[in-house]
Amino acid sequence: MIIYSRIRNADPTKLTEASTLAAEAASHVSKLTGHEISAWTAMFGRPTNQFSWSVRLDSMTVLADSTGKLQSDASYLKLLEKFNTVFHGPTEDAVFDVVAAAGTPKIGAYVSLTGAEIAGGNMAAAIAWSVDMTHFGAKTADVAMTLVTSRFGPWGQIGWIASADSPAQVDAAEAAMRSEASYLERLDAAGSYFRPGSASRTLLRKIA
Repeated sequence: MIIYSRIRNADPTKLTEASTLAAEAASHVSKLTGHEISAWTAMFGRPTNQFSWSVRLDSMTVLADSTGKLQSDASYLKLLEKFNTVFHGPTEDAVFDVVAAAGTPKIGAYVSLTGAEIAGGNMAAAIAWSVDMTHFGAKTADVAMTLVTSRFGPWGQIGWIASADSPAQVDAAEAAMRSEASYLERLDAAGSYFRPGSASRTLLRKIA
């Protein structure tokens, strides 16, 4: 399975219009392709005028088929014209491979993204450690968690996607992790698996 994502920044003076348009695009593309597109707005860890869309698909073949449907649809091309009046700058697309998943699968109202870049020569060890952390995190925090690696986009990126239904659940998950004595020990065990300074965390809110 893969996760395809698209990111684009909105005009900071048109955030309400951008949110409406982002949700409209997710609904429109979902109907055209038959795949559930989620639209997100950044809350913390990214520019607050940044919006993103994501979808889980079986393969690149399915993604290519869906892209072909969109490129030949006049209503979608018209929607893109509206986008250029609200959004600016380049569109950033990426594809991630799903490596592991734990907890009850779902797309929550909020997702916490934690990512880092694997240091050279540590790919196998870093992925093995990350799979273990995925299952540990899902069980400890009682959330659905997915581990992904980048296929297209920055090479060597690995990340965890944790789903939550509310800010309260985000708080509860964080508290549960920090109260688990072995949590910091597990982080220390990563040693030199990841490039120093490459880790980041982001919180997104689902708008469609």
